[in-house]
Amino acid sequence: MRVNIYEYGTELDLMGNLRRWAFFNTFQIEKWIFLRGPLIGIPFIFFLAYFYNEMPIISKYVFCIVRQLFHIPCPGCGLTRSFIAIVHGQFVQSYDSHPAGLIIVIYLLYIFLRKCVEYLFKILLPNLFNHTQRTILIAVFASAIVFRWLLILLM
Repeated sequence: MRVNIYEYGTELDLMGNLRRWAFFNTFQIEKWIFLRGPLIGIPFIFFLAYFYNEMPIISKYVFCIVRQLFHIPCPGCGLTRSFIAIVHGQFVQSYDSHPAGLIIVIYLLYIFLRKCVEYLFKILLPNLFNHTQRTILIAVFASAIVFRWLLILLM
């Protein structure tokens, strides 16, 4: 007699191993966070950036560990100011704070809109870039940030 393993609180994980779940299924939670996490997280980030200056508890502290330990700006210094300026519509000030801020905001908006379309219409959109192209773009983007940082340190 063959038993359907999905009826009794067990499942096969990605490696083909039989897993039991008691109260909740961790694979389903991971899937939910991956698929719907940006729908909650990205608007929350924009909300925090918009009200950043009105939160004196947060805005008076410097969270950069590199700046606190070595007293030099890190490659990402200015990204928070850039992001806050974009949320307030001050694009020139954003670019002056950190040029990569606008690129990151555009990417976050793309991810948010993509996840909204996938969730609302129950379709899976194709990726813009394959894995190799994404790796190259990330390497070029990171190299540009580090190059900018080195120029700031030398000036």
